[in-house]
Parts: sequence; C-alpha cells; structure tokens
Amino acid sequence: PIDEKIFTDYIVKGFLKAGKIIYPEQAASIYNAVEGDPWYAQHLASICLNLTKGYVNEGIVKQAIQHLINLHDCEFHSIVFSLSKYQTRMIKAALEGVVKFTSADVLDKYRLNSSANVSRLKEALTKKEIITFNEHKEAVFIDPLLKLWFANYFLHNSDVTFDYRDNKNEMTVHQTNMEPWKVTVVDTGYNTMTGGRIKRIQKYVGNEPFMMTYGDGVCDVNMKELLKYHQS
Repeated sequence: PIDEKIFTDYIVKGFLKAGKIIYPEQAASIYNAVEGDPWYAQHLASICLNLTKGYVNEGIVKQAIQHLINLHDCEFHSIVFSLSKYQTRMIKAALEGVVKFTSADVLDKYRLNSSANVSRLKEALTKKEIITFNEHKEAVFIDPLLKLWFANYFLHNSDVTFDYRDNKNEMTVHQTNMEPWKVTVVDTGYNTMTGGRIKRIQKYVGNEPFMMTYGDGVCDVNMKELLKYHQS
C-alpha cells in the first residue's frame, strides 16, 4: 500500500487545484476504506471529486465507496459463484477474524467439515488469489475492495445479530441466503452490435430458449406470459 500521509497530502492538494476541498480526515477515510491500495484509493478519490460541488464530507465518501463497489459488482458476483459452499464459509470465518480455523468450535460454527478440509480450503482460496495467509496464520484478503464487497454481501444476505453488551462489539452471522444464480461474464467487444453480441454468447446459451435485455432496461414483465407469447 501507498504511505497514508503521502496519499492524503496528494489528494488534499489535488482537490484544491480543482477548486474543491477535502479535509485530511476524509482523505484518510478513502485510504482506509481500501486499505491503502493505490489504484482503488485514486479511483475512489476521483469519484469523490466528481460527486462534490465544494466540500467532501463523510456522506460523499460513503456514497463514493458504494459507487466503486457497484462498478465491480458483476465481477465479484462471478467470483462468488465460482466458490464452493465450504470456500464461502471459510471466507465468512476470515471476515469475522477467525485465526484457528481447525479448532472444534470453529469447524462446528462455520461447518467446515474437518481439519483436512480446512487445509484444502486454504490451498484453494490461495490459488484463486482471494486470500493468503501470513506468518501468524491470519487470513489476508489480496483485494481490499473484494473484502469490503464480501462483508456487505454477507451482511445483506444473512440473518445477523449485533451484540454490544458488556463491550463485546460482536457480529454473528446465523444464516446466509445466497442467490441460486449462475452467471457467465463474456467480453463481446466494445463496438459489437446487438446481433453480434448474441452470436458470441451462443456457445454458452446452447439451444435452450433464452431472453435478452441490456443492463439499463427496467420494466415490469410477466416472463412466463412473454415466453408463451413467443412460443405460440
């Protein structure tokens, strides 16, 4: 990661040159949100610059973080769908600060099956370049934005209990309800027309009936009735 002070000073000066103001505290929030990753931090600062008309506050920083996450949402979803249920549980445990993955209570809580399975999971997640493990056997996420996305994903698709009694400050994820989707991401070319894009995904669709729309198509359609209409 880039040095925090170098980054915050650079961002504060850059905003001033653009006639806008960001205080060191907000610049530090940008830095910390992506754990000092130079590319993400610069991109996040750029989004903040575009969102504000004058001063950057914490609300704008939070909005910018969500914008950045949304830009990578499809990519991150495709990563989730490539994971086994055990790999997903391992990631959840890592997010919650688990270090001793092979302890009996952790194996039971996160349903990781066995110590041997934990070893296989560590190897698989390392090969997928999602998590690595440091000398203290702590899980370290390689992509800080993916880590943030995972945290939001589990939170918004789970039953969660927050416990602030007796200074516990704990979050317990009881059940995760992941969507039963299968997503294929295909680069069909920047200048390709509609028909060409459909042709290029033919090998993934096969001979089954399918429906197509662009990402900015918003409507309320009865899909079953639409299919009946085309098949009649």
